[in-house]
Amino acid sequence: MYDSGKHPVLWNDIFDARESISALYLWLLFGLLSPMVSCDLQSMIKHNPWARHFFGIVAFFLLFIVVNPKKNISIGKLWVKTIFIYFIFLLMTKSKWYFSVPLILLLLIDQSIKIYIENNSNAPEESLRLYLKIGKIMNALTFLIIFVGFAFYVFHQKREIGHAFSWIKMLFYNTCKS
Repeated sequence: MYDSGKHPVLWNDIFDARESISALYLWLLFGLLSPMVSCDLQSMIKHNPWARHFFGIVAFFLLFIVVNPKKNISIGKLWVKTIFIYFIFLLMTKSKWYFSVPLILLLLIDQSIKIYIENNSNAPEESLRLYLKIGKIMNALTFLIIFVGFAFYVFHQKREIGHAFSWIKMLFYNTCKS
């Protein structure tokens, strides 16, 4: 196993944004099961954006507990992590597909590297250092893609909507055109 005392800590035991974002995509895939939820709850989530975000935050919180059940983290830090990742998730959902797809691929590669490091602590030190450097670069690229994709989307929305543009509607409402 990866010895965090032996190597610089890149993936910290309490907070790993990339792991959390990867878990969120897994959660989105489980969203395909939503037709199994009661019709009343489906209707509330579909028609009330505040209810949708409330249930989203609750779902993220529960997901983090399930994904990392043995982490030594206070409830306060877990809620901060949940709100932070939910905010990043909102930014991610407000970008064009050509930002989202590379981000998903980057997260897949990043998590593969993480698993390699954790399972190959006997690998040569130079190899592990290289993977850790690549991980740091991927971390920066992850957030760069998220923020640039969001900024591009905001610019596009402001140009398209004009004076009727609303930050609240853009962030919290689903504005997809059919």
